[in-house]
Amino acid sequence: MFDKIINHPELFGMLCHECTENNAKVEFDNSLLIHNDLDSDKILILKPDNFYHSIRMHNPPPSPDCLILINCIEKEYYDLYLIELKDVKDTKELKYKIVVEKFNTMIEQFFPKFEAIFNAFSYGTIIFYLVTTYPKGSAQLSNDDYHSRIAGSALDAYGSRKPLKLFNKAVFIQPKPSPLTITSS
Repeated sequence: MFDKIINHPELFGMLCHECTENNAKVEFDNSLLIHNDLDSDKILILKPDNFYHSIRMHNPPPSPDCLILINCIEKEYYDLYLIELKDVKDTKELKYKIVVEKFNTMIEQFFPKFEAIFNAFSYGTIIFYLVTTYPKGSAQLSNDDYHSRIAGSALDAYGSRKPLKLFNKAVFIQPKPSPLTITSS
Protein backbone atom coordinates (compact mmCIF):
# COMPACT_ATOMS: atom_id res chain seq x y z
CA MET A 1 0.00 0.00 0.00
CA PHE A 2 2.77 2.44 0.88
CA ASP A 3 4.26 2.29 -2.62
CA LYS A 4 0.85 2.93 -4.20
CA ILE A 5 0.36 6.01 -2.01
CA ILE A 6 3.90 7.33 -2.50
CA ASN A 7 3.66 6.90 -6.27
CA HIS A 8 0.15 8.37 -6.60
CA PRO A 9 0.27 11.93 -8.00
CA GLU A 10 -2.58 13.19 -5.77
CA LEU A 11 -1.51 11.41 -2.58
CA PHE A 12 2.23 12.04 -2.73
CA GLY A 13 1.75 15.66 -1.63
CA MET A 14 0.05 14.48 1.56
CA LEU A 15 3.13 12.73 2.93
CA CYS A 16 4.61 14.14 6.11
CA HIS A 17 6.98 13.00 8.86
CA GLU A 18 5.12 14.03 11.98
CA CYS A 19 1.65 14.44 13.39
CA THR A 20 1.68 17.71 15.33
CA GLU A 21 -0.29 20.91 15.62
CA ASN A 22 0.97 23.57 18.00
CA ASN A 23 1.29 21.75 21.36
CA ALA A 24 -0.85 18.72 20.44
CA LYS A 25 1.09 15.82 18.99
CA VAL A 26 1.44 12.12 18.34
CA GLU A 27 4.60 10.23 19.18
CA PHE A 28 5.62 6.76 18.10
CA ASP A 29 6.79 3.72 20.01
CA ASN A 30 10.41 2.64 19.47
CA SER A 31 9.19 -0.40 17.50
CA LEU A 32 8.19 2.04 14.73
CA LEU A 33 11.47 3.92 14.69
CA ILE A 34 14.97 3.40 13.31
CA HIS A 35 17.60 5.67 14.89
CA ASN A 36 14.83 7.98 16.19
CA ASP A 37 13.35 8.39 12.69
CA LEU A 38 10.15 6.80 11.43
CA ASP A 39 10.67 3.33 9.93
CA SER A 40 9.37 3.93 6.40
CA ASP A 41 8.63 0.21 5.97
CA LYS A 42 6.29 0.25 8.98
CA ILE A 43 4.69 3.68 9.12
CA LEU A 44 3.26 6.27 6.76
CA ILE A 45 1.75 9.59 7.81
CA LEU A 46 -0.53 11.57 5.53
CA LYS A 47 -1.82 15.08 6.15
CA PRO A 48 -5.37 15.33 4.72
CA ASP A 49 -5.22 19.15 4.91
CA ASN A 50 -2.57 18.97 2.17
CA PHE A 51 -5.17 17.31 -0.07
CA TYR A 52 -8.14 19.41 1.03
CA HIS A 53 -6.88 22.95 0.75
CA SER A 54 -8.10 26.07 -0.99
CA ILE A 55 -5.54 25.99 -3.81
CA ARG A 56 -6.82 22.60 -4.92
CA MET A 57 -10.53 23.27 -4.47
CA HIS A 58 -12.94 26.09 -3.71
CA ASN A 59 -14.43 25.78 -0.19
CA PRO A 60 -12.51 22.67 0.87
CA PRO A 61 -14.26 20.42 3.37
CA PRO A 62 -12.88 20.13 6.89
CA SER A 63 -10.57 17.18 7.46
CA PRO A 64 -8.64 15.64 10.36
CA ASP A 65 -4.99 16.47 10.85
CA CYS A 66 -3.40 13.06 10.25
CA LEU A 67 -4.00 9.70 8.66
CA ILE A 68 -1.47 7.24 10.06
CA LEU A 69 -0.98 3.81 8.52
CA ILE A 70 1.02 1.10 10.28
CA ASN A 71 2.19 -1.85 8.20
CA CYS A 72 1.83 -4.92 10.41
CA ILE A 73 4.10 -6.95 8.16
CA GLU A 74 3.97 -10.26 10.03
CA LYS A 75 0.18 -10.12 10.35
CA GLU A 76 -0.42 -9.07 6.74
CA TYR A 77 -2.69 -6.15 7.52
CA TYR A 78 -2.53 -2.44 8.27
CA ASP A 79 -3.59 -0.45 11.30
CA LEU A 80 -5.31 2.82 10.42
CA TYR A 81 -5.51 5.87 12.66
CA LEU A 82 -7.37 9.08 11.85
CA ILE A 83 -6.36 11.84 14.22
CA GLU A 84 -7.65 15.30 14.95
CA LEU A 85 -5.27 17.43 17.05
CA LYS A 86 -6.52 20.29 19.22
CA ASP A 87 -4.37 22.63 21.30
CA VAL A 88 -7.05 24.05 23.62
CA LYS A 89 -7.30 25.45 27.13
CA ASP A 90 -10.96 24.44 27.58
CA THR A 91 -13.57 22.31 25.81
CA LYS A 92 -15.47 25.19 24.14
CA GLU A 93 -13.48 24.55 20.95
CA LEU A 94 -14.20 20.80 20.95
CA LYS A 95 -17.66 20.80 19.41
CA TYR A 96 -18.64 17.26 18.46
CA LYS A 97 -20.45 18.32 15.27
CA ILE A 98 -17.36 20.11 13.94
CA VAL A 99 -14.97 17.29 14.83
CA VAL A 100 -17.17 14.52 13.42
CA GLU A 101 -17.56 16.47 10.17
CA LYS A 102 -13.79 16.21 9.68
CA PHE A 103 -13.85 12.42 10.07
CA ASN A 104 -16.89 12.16 7.80
CA THR A 105 -14.99 13.98 5.03
CA MET A 106 -12.50 11.11 5.03
CA ILE A 107 -15.19 8.41 5.26
CA GLU A 108 -17.54 9.86 2.65
CA GLN A 109 -15.12 11.51 0.21
CA PHE A 110 -11.46 10.59 0.63
CA PHE A 111 -11.59 6.81 1.04
CA PRO A 112 -14.22 6.37 -1.73
CA LYS A 113 -12.12 8.54 -4.08
CA PHE A 114 -9.07 6.35 -3.47
CA GLU A 115 -10.88 3.06 -2.92
CA ALA A 116 -8.64 1.24 -5.43
CA ILE A 117 -5.78 1.74 -2.95
CA PHE A 118 -7.45 1.61 0.46
CA ASN A 119 -10.07 -1.10 -0.18
CA ALA A 120 -7.44 -3.51 -1.54
CA PHE A 121 -5.97 -4.19 1.92
CA SER A 122 -7.05 -5.65 5.25
CA TYR A 123 -7.13 -3.62 8.44
CA GLY A 124 -6.50 -4.88 11.94
CA THR A 125 -7.11 -1.78 14.01
CA ILE A 126 -9.09 1.24 12.88
CA ILE A 127 -9.14 4.01 15.48
CA PHE A 128 -10.24 7.64 15.42
CA TYR A 129 -8.57 9.86 18.01
CA LEU A 130 -9.20 13.39 19.18
CA VAL A 131 -5.87 14.33 20.77
CA THR A 132 -6.07 17.43 22.95
CA THR A 133 -3.98 19.46 25.34
CA TYR A 134 -7.02 19.70 27.66
CA PRO A 135 -6.99 19.28 30.57
CA LYS A 136 -3.58 20.72 31.30
CA GLY A 137 -1.14 18.10 32.60
CA SER A 138 -3.30 15.17 31.48
CA ALA A 139 -0.41 13.46 29.65
CA GLN A 140 0.93 12.27 33.02
CA LEU A 141 -2.41 10.77 34.11
CA SER A 142 -3.36 7.12 33.93
CA ASN A 143 -6.17 6.25 31.51
CA ASP A 144 -8.66 5.99 34.42
CA ASP A 145 -7.53 9.30 35.95
CA TYR A 146 -7.77 11.01 32.55
CA HIS A 147 -11.35 9.80 32.09
CA SER A 148 -12.18 10.98 35.60
CA ARG A 149 -10.77 14.44 34.78
CA ILE A 150 -12.79 14.78 31.56
CA ALA A 151 -16.02 13.42 33.10
CA GLY A 152 -18.85 15.82 32.40
CA SER A 153 -16.89 17.81 29.80
CA ALA A 154 -17.47 17.96 26.05
CA LEU A 155 -14.76 15.30 25.69
CA ASP A 156 -16.70 12.87 27.85
CA ALA A 157 -19.62 12.94 25.41
CA TYR A 158 -17.58 11.46 22.56
CA GLY A 159 -17.79 7.95 24.01
CA SER A 160 -21.58 7.99 24.12
CA ARG A 161 -22.15 9.16 20.54
CA LYS A 162 -23.10 6.96 17.62
CA PRO A 163 -19.97 5.34 16.11
CA LEU A 164 -18.84 6.21 12.62
CA LYS A 165 -18.40 3.42 10.08
CA LEU A 166 -15.27 2.79 8.02
CA PHE A 167 -14.52 -0.41 6.09
CA ASN A 168 -17.49 -2.12 7.78
CA LYS A 169 -16.16 -1.37 11.25
CA ALA A 170 -17.93 0.77 13.83
CA VAL A 171 -15.45 3.33 15.12
CA PHE A 172 -15.88 5.77 18.01
CA ILE A 173 -13.91 9.00 18.23
CA GLN A 174 -11.76 8.52 21.32
CA PRO A 175 -10.46 11.54 23.23
CA LYS A 176 -6.82 11.21 24.34
CA PRO A 177 -4.34 13.55 25.99
CA SER A 178 -1.36 14.92 24.10
CA PRO A 179 1.14 13.50 23.45
CA LEU A 180 -0.46 10.27 22.28
CA THR A 181 1.95 7.38 21.65
CA ILE A 182 1.12 5.02 18.77
CA THR A 183 2.47 1.48 19.03
CA SER A 184 2.62 -1.37 16.57
CA SER A 185 0.09 -4.14 17.20
